[in-house]
Amino acid sequence: MLRAVAEGQTLADAGQLIGKSAGWAGRLLSQACREIGLPSEIRTIRDRKDEYLEKLGEPERNPVDELNSKVAVNLASALRLKGVGELTPVYLSNITASQLLGEDQTPVAVAEAQDWLVRHGTSLRRKPPESEMEMREVRRAIAILDAFHFDVAHLRAQYEHLQCND
Repeated sequence: MLRAVAEGQTLADAGQLIGKSAGWAGRLLSQACREIGLPSEIRTIRDRKDEYLEKLGEPERNPVDELNSKVAVNLASALRLKGVGELTPVYLSNITASQLLGEDQTPVAVAEAQDWLVRHGTSLRRKPPESEMEMREVRRAIAILDAFHFDVAHLRAQYEHLQCND
């Protein structure tokens, strides 16, 4: 709202962008200006546009918002965090897939967590599968990749190597 007005839109046009009346838009504009500690007069906003936009800044994004909300809640609970806000890529990258599976996380949740971590330049802590259940999940992952015609020869060789080491 504030950004639209600073860039020259009328209150009516800015309100229409969010499905509100001009009067409602005016109240939202006043509230936004109060939150950033600047006057809410439209002329002042437009005259000092750069100052307003700088104060407004970009909304801060929380990386956990990119993770499936149910998975985020379950992970936070399993890891005994106070809430999903404490779940960060750095924190989760210190956990192994085995630990997550041991906390009753599904293989799908572990895969979603790993995918989220990779998008943030990190990964679950590396550790080979140890239990029979973990080996079964690895076998199933290889099978699904094979069903989609991925080259899984190297993966099968690694899997067989792990089985020989048991």
